[in-house]
Amino acid sequence: MTSRRNFMRIAGTSAVILAAGAAGLTQCDPMPEAAVEGWKGPLPSIRDPRVRALSFALLAPNPHNRQPWIADLREFWADWKASSPGPHVILAHSMGGHLAMRALVEKAIDPVAIALSAPMLGIQ
Repeated sequence: MTSRRNFMRIAGTSAVILAAGAAGLTQCDPMPEAAVEGWKGPLPSIRDPRVRALSFALLAPNPHNRQPWIADLREFWADWKASSPGPHVILAHSMGGHLAMRALVEKAIDPVAIALSAPMLGIQ
């Protein structure tokens, strides 16, 4: 049975965590306009609901569309290399291993070394 004291402790801790999180989110860098351009949806002149739904579905990152994640990794990689001295390496596991391998194949990243573990691809 939950006592009033335990309830207040949990409620107080939750309030502090939420307040700290909200304060931290206001300090985040805003997304570049080019990064969110595709997610603004179709032009208002397009009325067909099927086309409107498809325009959002094409850009949504999901297990079948990893292109947004590769684009994010490409941008992160370029920023990281420009802002810090090497060597730059990648350690990736599971889905990250798959994305890192795809980014390598697409030449989106150029690490000095890479360690992958992607059980779904048989890399262990």
